[in-house]
Amino acid sequence: GGPHSCYMSDFMVGNAALCLLGFAVLSVNYRGSIGFGQASIDALLGNVGTMDVHDVQEAAVHVIQSGVVDSARIVVHGGSHGGFLSAHLIGQFPDSYMAACVRNPAIGFPGMSVQYDLNE
Repeated sequence: GGPHSCYMSDFMVGNAALCLLGFAVLSVNYRGSIGFGQASIDALLGNVGTMDVHDVQEAAVHVIQSGVVDSARIVVHGGSHGGFLSAHLIGQFPDSYMAACVRNPAIGFPGMSVQYDLNE
């Protein structure tokens, strides 16, 4: 989700379930997430789809290079702005991801006026 949100260090049942199934989970607070202050949010203006996408890609590459995950089995998923990021990630870096799962992505602006999860 986001960018009007951020991941906390709280227990997340969905992530725990994925871990129990053998998946590794990386939750990224990219620039523009609310946890980094107003300057970070302001930096995203005019850079949506580039700065935030590259932050997530850099985090994924870091984890892959650490050797704890199989680079041939990376999946990206997200909802709302996270869905937007997932769609951009698999489009901009198609060789990095095996699949993408997008939930109510913030794409297709004409249809968003009737089926989006935010009133902005």
